[in-house]
Amino acid sequence: MIKPIEVLDNKQIERIHSGALQILEKVGMRLRSETHLSYLQEQGFEVDKNNWTVRIPESLVTRYLKKLRRASSSVQEMGETICRWATGTATTAPPVVSQIWSTSKVV
Repeated sequence: MIKPIEVLDNKQIERIHSGALQILEKVGMRLRSETHLSYLQEQGFEVDKNNWTVRIPESLVTRYLKKLRRASSSVQEMGETICRWATGTATTAPPVVSQIWSTSKVV
């Protein structure tokens, strides 16, 4: 018999979100695209091209998520678009990402 899916409670979701933010800020994310790393570096992100990583401060993730939620028609569409760009299957940043980054560089 198949067990029903158990949904996480708010505290568990917050722990996962908090952990992900810490990883993005302290460890970073590997991004094997010179073009994308250069673009992010131009925007002020901490990029290590030798290790193909970019570190993203928690404050930026939070700020961009708020802007993305307002600018995107759906969370699924937003996620799919960003994933295509981040994995290199799209050659340019999604319009919503370009719009957000063009108005708020990391300083």
